[in-house]
Amino acid sequence: MRHSGGQPDGDHGQRQLTEKGKSTWLGEILDNLTQRTRTGLFQGLSGRSSYSADRPLGISIREVGLGSERSHGRCQSLPLPFRPFTIFKEGCSMGASGWDYVTPYDGDVEAALEALQARVFQEEYGDGSQYRSLEDLYEDEEFMGTEGTHTILDIDQVVAMDDPPMRSRAADYGTLRPLALSRVVHHFGTDRPTVEQYKKLVAAAKEAASHEEHERSLLGECQMRWTGYYVVLCSDDTPTHLGIFGFSGD
Repeated sequence: MRHSGGQPDGDHGQRQLTEKGKSTWLGEILDNLTQRTRTGLFQGLSGRSSYSADRPLGISIREVGLGSERSHGRCQSLPLPFRPFTIFKEGCSMGASGWDYVTPYDGDVEAALEALQARVFQEEYGDGSQYRSLEDLYEDEEFMGTEGTHTILDIDQVVAMDDPPMRSRAADYGTLRPLALSRVVHHFGTDRPTVEQYKKLVAAAKEAASHEEHERSLLGECQMRWTGYYVVLCSDDTPTHLGIFGFSGD
């Protein structure tokens, strides 16, 4: 499931920024600088090194440096003073798109992500008219490096750390990470949420009446484009699914 978001309107050149706004604006500039060559993220991705079976969870084979050929980035217009508000509305083609999924989980996050991406690829491109396989999609560096799919297919690796991603850290782009346990308990009231609880919080976030309300919601935890979070969901205290959400695209 995905939902599109745009950027706020207004004359940004005339806007008087608050201190918080200035900080966010500078963050957006840094975001742009570190994302200029997102195309590099997908070079050689057909090998799917992120899913190597002999690689411990959370360790990325790919080394990504600020300003290097393999730094994550995207083509983007001039920075705005405020992070775009993700509007949960189908059919909009402008701006980033938020997405969320529930997928089976048997203890291996990377395997669950790989299975989910295979499913989403079939849903989005299964007719073969554009891409015959995931490898074909990832080889389209111009498309993946600028526009992206606006789906979980824009994520290419799982990391074990639960610290929020940083715009200044190029390696954080394209990553999926666990939502910190303290934040899970904050939103769900338990460290073993169910599928039903997850779906309820996602629905509430999509119905948020304001930007502030959305920011306080579960989906509001994702503050950085081209990233996502997962939450382990349980049935009778046994992990059975992952709730995955994030936003990406341009």
